[in-house]
Amino acid sequence: MSRASNNRLKYLMSRSNQNKKLLILLDKDFVGGAEVNYRYILPELYKRKYEAILLSDGEKNVKRYFEGFGLNVTVLPYLRTYKPFTKKGKISYKSIALTYHALLKNKKMLSKIVNHYKPQAVISNSMVSHWLLALWSSKCKEKRSVATVAHLQDIINRSKAFGLYGYGLDWIASKVDKIISISDSVTGTLPEKCRKKVRKLYNPVINPPLLWEKKQNDVLRVGMFARYIPWKGHRDLLKIAGYCCDRNIEFSCFGNVSDEDTDYYEELQAVVQTLSNRGKVELNRFTADVLKEMRNCDLILHLSVFPEPFGRILIEANSCKVPIFAYKGGAAEELFRELGLAGRMFDSGDWESVARAILSFDRSEYEFPDLSMLHPSKYVERFLSVITES
Repeated sequence: MSRASNNRLKYLMSRSNQNKKLLILLDKDFVGGAEVNYRYILPELYKRKYEAILLSDGEKNVKRYFEGFGLNVTVLPYLRTYKPFTKKGKISYKSIALTYHALLKNKKMLSKIVNHYKPQAVISNSMVSHWLLALWSSKCKEKRSVATVAHLQDIINRSKAFGLYGYGLDWIASKVDKIISISDSVTGTLPEKCRKKVRKLYNPVINPPLLWEKKQNDVLRVGMFARYIPWKGHRDLLKIAGYCCDRNIEFSCFGNVSDEDTDYYEELQAVVQTLSNRGKVELNRFTADVLKEMRNCDLILHLSVFPEPFGRILIEANSCKVPIFAYKGGAAEELFRELGLAGRMFDSGDWESVARAILSFDRSEYEFPDLSMLHPSKYVERFLSVITES
């Protein structure tokens, strides 16, 4: 670490106060499900005199995201950058070696930060950060009074990288103190012997105020909110849009586009140009205010073709009083069953049935559930109880 970086780290550490602290591990400088979670719960943590310190291998986008909602966060950008294990679908042994080397360096940095801040818990939120937490927990020699918590946000493909992810997940589960799972589908990937460590907590969601009424006209607005990666089902969205080309229906999608997925996004844009109703189909990039865009929709689609670990869009849509049409698989079915969501489910990949249902859509058919149990204030109480329980 350079002298300037080391001085900055000392400066940030000097700002530490007497609040109870949580150290949050994020894999990279990218806004995803974990960041959205903390957007909702950070204000509730502050109310309870908790300080959340974010540790990432990048800070610019993360800080911009939180500050856009008036949240002043501390992000320590001192982790070595990890490399994806695969490139264009092929495993990269060089990337694995580089990531392992980064993990060893990051373990030392994590010890330094933990020893200074003395957090109540260290919480990992994605696969490589889980590895870092487990590695640190298993190798750390000094006596600690800090809980290690793996917050599982994904359904891990256990066969990925020749089974490395499966073996890694079992090892992580054996080393950390506690595991927060966001659905039964995520819990099901864990070994049976580790289930006693698991607490299931559905991700939080707010009930936004309805600040305006939708314009009453004959346009049906159909939305989709999903990062631009193939398994999220954007190709099916465009097939549906083409099927509905002779009706007054507008389709709009919002999502992140990473550097690795630029080709996919450009492919989708090219398909849009082939549609006869292309003027009514928009593929927008990331929006921080998802709920505002949702409230402009009459119907929201959730077309993940792989099992969904949670499906935040499902509950966010219903919190905005917008029905959801979703593919079955993973936690989507669980949320419909457990929460009584307003909408319909379809077999994965059956886009024609979705398209026909859109053509006969009647908003008045749907009654929306009470989602108050997922409000951040209630969620944080359960979240902290997991961290503090013996």
